[in-house]
This record gives sequence, structure tokens and C-alpha cells, in this order.
Amino acid sequence: MYERLGIMTLSSALKNKGHDVALTLTEELSEEDIVKNVKAYKPHILAYSIMTGEHVYHIELNQMVRSHYKNALSVFGGPHPTYCTDMIEKDYVDAICRGEGEIYFLELVEKYEKGEDFYDIKNFCFKKKDGTIVKNKIGPSIFKKKNIICDRFIDSTFAYQVYGKGVNKNFINLVHKYILGKIKADMTFILKVNISKALQRLKT
Repeated sequence: MYERLGIMTLSSALKNKGHDVALTLTEELSEEDIVKNVKAYKPHILAYSIMTGEHVYHIELNQMVRSHYKNALSVFGGPHPTYCTDMIEKDYVDAICRGEGEIYFLELVEKYEKGEDFYDIKNFCFKKKDGTIVKNKIGPSIFKKKNIICDRFIDSTFAYQVYGKGVNKNFINLVHKYILGKIKADMTFILKVNISKALQRLKT
């Protein structure tokens, strides 16, 4: 059991602005139950935070959901979309957020809710209904050399994929080298939380 800090941060930002947010943990649900949950909640936006290694599952999950529920915008964020922007070309991937999402995802939600044009929002790549792909610039914080916090990066991939799931370490190293080049984190924070507390937080 682990907490998705990115999802928690975005959820908090949206709730603070009065938006309704729900979390669905899909790993142990059947396709029928997942679709049933989505149709019952009727979301305008389906949002996913994903790492490299689990991206295939979430892309296929989104395709399955959208085949049953078409009235939504599918948005992906997290480490994998940040460094692999070509995933915008996948079916039913409408938008990907690169880097920071707290400011720009909120801007997307509010513009989408009002029916305003949102294709110029920073940090995002969009695929329009006609298939045209729009790639916008990254917001100013990175270029001003401010501290950027990413909830998943190399160390978490090793912990989750290599030591947790037994994926070959050399393979993960090759993936990192291909995607990141010489990019690396300056510091890693390790957070420990009691499982019962983590489960309780998911309900609030």
C-alpha cells in the first residue's frame, strides 16, 4: 500500500476550489465494476497519475472505460507522460500534463467546466477532436530554477518495480537512461505511513 502524493495534491487543490472529486482504485475491481462506478459518478474528466512500467495498464484501462463512457476528457499526468509525450497519440488520450499540475490542471478543470477554450494551457499536450496535437510550453517554475517536487521518480521506480514486483534491474536502468538521459533528482524524500491511516485518507 502506498500513497499517490500527486493525486492527493491535485485532489486537495480541486476540492479547495469547490470541485467534486472521487478516487477509484481499480487494481482489484472487475471491468464491469469499474464501468459501473464511472457511470454512477458521471465524471467530466478522467484523470490518471502514472509511472513508466504501469503506463500500459492505465492506457488500456482508459480505453476500456471510454469504450463504455464517451462523455469525458481523459487526462494523464505523472512521470511517464512528462518524459514520454508521444503517449498523447494513443486512442482516447485527450491530454497529458508534464511536470507541475497543481496550477495548470486546476486551470484546465475550470475552463473545461465553463466551456472555454483550454488548448493553450501551459504544461499540457492536447489532442483535439480532429486529431491535431497541440504541445504547449512548460510553465515558468522550472526555468526559474525553483524547487520542483515530483511524487514519483527513479528511486520510487526501483522500489516499486524492481524490489516490489521483481522487474529486472538492468531493464529499468535502460528505460531510465533512454527516457531521462542525464536528468536526475537532487534529493529523495521517503514517507512512511500506517496502512490504516492511508486507507482512511483515501476516504476523505
